[in-house]
Amino acid sequence: AQVVEEVLWKLDCTRQAGDEGSAAARHALDQAWNALLDIAKALINIGPRSGEVHFRNTKGSALAWLRQHESSFDQTYTHSSLWGCKDHATSTGRFLIPDTSEAQETLFKICAFFFDQNSPRCLVEKSTKVHPLIEDIDILGTADEKDKPPDHLLSDTFWQRRAEVLHELFPKLPELELTLFHASGWSEDYGRRKTSF
Repeated sequence: AQVVEEVLWKLDCTRQAGDEGSAAARHALDQAWNALLDIAKALINIGPRSGEVHFRNTKGSALAWLRQHESSFDQTYTHSSLWGCKDHATSTGRFLIPDTSEAQETLFKICAFFFDQNSPRCLVEKSTKVHPLIEDIDILGTADEKDKPPDHLLSDTFWQRRAEVLHELFPKLPELELTLFHASGWSEDYGRRKTSF
């Protein structure tokens, strides 16, 4: 371990020097870190499982809890990691989180814990056959910062007509629930006023 630490330290010093060897040192460091992570994952995966793991507000218990819910490639899964197989908590990039209030609450706490540690998880929930329809409507206004955003352009009549169209598209659904988020202001991306629904 001491020899590996010395090698990594020397590579890091070379990387920081900024001379012609820094690019090669950076590449060597990346390769060394990836190899060490692969070794660690292999050791974790062959290690003994000692029953159910509980999250105890530590990084180790959070990763262990996620690992116990790892899904293999041939299993169904509920969440995937945007880091894929490079995620420290899974060798497949997939998780099968139980659909219980306790498991969901633990997952939320773990995500919040990692966010507070400046190491947010990049998880995506897999869509099921029943999932929400999400629309994003952006309306661009003027480039005059003194003007108001164009909030008034979509009236109640627009939303009522939109609901009628959705009922025509999904006639078997007796009821459609609308959750409307609204934001308006100056858009740095467009250099003009914008309202979003």
